[in-house]
Amino acid sequence: MLWLALILPLAAAAPLSPRQSAGNCYLTGFHTFTLAAINTTLPNANITGAPLTLAESAHGAQDFYLVTVATYPVTTSPNTSLAITNGSITAQSTALTSATPGSFLQFTANAPVDPVPGFCGILVPGNGYPLLAINGRTDLFSICSDGQFDAVVYNATEGSAAYDVGTCYGVTLNMVATAT
Repeated sequence: MLWLALILPLAAAAPLSPRQSAGNCYLTGFHTFTLAAINTTLPNANITGAPLTLAESAHGAQDFYLVTVATYPVTTSPNTSLAITNGSITAQSTALTSATPGSFLQFTANAPVDPVPGFCGILVPGNGYPLLAINGRTDLFSICSDGQFDAVVYNATEGSAAYDVGTCYGVTLNMVATAT
């Protein structure tokens, strides 16, 4: 099994907005789902969103980033199925280990894996899927280009050497249930 862990200093997360509170986090245990990005600035082709997958990092064969399938044609983890257990995300022996503001969501298969807590699903009226949240926030995700791939960034910021902030656009991340 590959563990997917996200590294996020939870104290670094922005304070909750009035519309989003930790009380909205009701899905802290949600198994077998994939993620799809919904552009919050332009119309979308469908209600599910652009499918996302794990792509190997150039920095190490055991590190992965969450990227759009459209920009990563040869995926090593097709249709990666994820799970949330006690607020931590896992997937196929990988753990989400980085969600530092301004950084890509980074997963690792290196042992030992120490998944970051604080993830949950939030049901939004009118949306057919729960939205992935960090500390109750669904509005801090973006898709940004690193010049080669379009990857999910948590709380995109100016001055990052990893991506061009001018290419970023806001997204929400649909949690699309998969067969168990």
